Amino acid sequence: MSFRRDGEKANAWRKQLEPFSELLERAKLPAFLFQDKRTWFYFLLHGNHVEDGIPPVDVPSIMSVDQKRALYELISMAYSEQERIGMSLWLQLKHEFEKT
Repeated sequence: MSFRRDGEKANAWRKQLEPFSELLERAKLPAFLFQDKRTWFYFLLHGNHVEDGIPPVDVPSIMSVDQKRALYELISMAYSEQERIGMSLWLQLKHEFEKT
C-alpha cells in the first residue's frame, strides 16, 4: 500500500510548511517548487528548477526584491546555519541581503 505512505508523506510535508505559509505567500513562489520535499530541496540546493526537456529556470532572477527577502527570511527561520551550508540559493540571498 505505497499510495497510503505517499499520502502520509504528502500530508506530513504540508504540515511542515504550515508555519511558513505567510512567507511562502509573500515570496509568491510557484506551488510546484514546494509541492514535495524533493523538488523543494533541489530548489534550495541549486537555486533553480529543472523539468525534463526544459532548460533550468533561475527562479531568483525573476523575483522582486520583496519576494527574495521573504524567501531569505523563510530559509533563515526554517533551517539552521548548519543546514544552510550547502544551499546555493541561501548563499545567493545572503550575499544580496547581508551586504556590509
